[in-house]
Amino acid sequence: MTSLAAQPFAEDNGPLSPWWMRAVLIVMAFGFAGLVTITLLAYRNAPPVPEQVLGATGNTVFTGDDVREGQTVFLKYGLMANGSIWGHGAYLGPDYSAEALHRMGEHAAQSIALQRFGRAFVALSAVEQAAVTGEAAAVLKTNRYDAATLSLRFTDAQAAAYTQQVAHWTAYFHEPARN
Repeated sequence: MTSLAAQPFAEDNGPLSPWWMRAVLIVMAFGFAGLVTITLLAYRNAPPVPEQVLGATGNTVFTGDDVREGQTVFLKYGLMANGSIWGHGAYLGPDYSAEALHRMGEHAAQSIALQRFGRAFVALSAVEQAAVTGEAAAVLKTNRYDAATLSLRFTDAQAAAYTQQVAHWTAYFHEPARN
């Protein structure tokens, strides 16, 4: 005797409806169209790479070739998963971009404190520190890119912070290995 539970629930009506395949193709077409659109928008809206970054006095701090060389190293060693892209988690290593921005902010605040108050940032009152921090944030967020000349102008504090970062990381990566 055959169990009723082992019997098929419904009869097989043969091959699938032709609309099933059409629906799959329509979903795939819209999906790929969306991916292509997002890719095109990402390239079109990508931030420009300046041909030169200038200090406040007009001296060249670094060039677009330096940026492209850094991007090449980034891609060559697959560093996309090391650290993060603008603060979205540091999974496998240090977040160099966030650290560089943090140090640049500290350097800008120190520079502004010395300029405005003649004292180091840590020696300021809480109100003075808040004013300096706000000014430093405004200085760092100001867009100084000139599309006509393809150049970006750094403030003195930003140029000094960049130079300090280069010196720090050059020394760090060229130290002999420790046991």
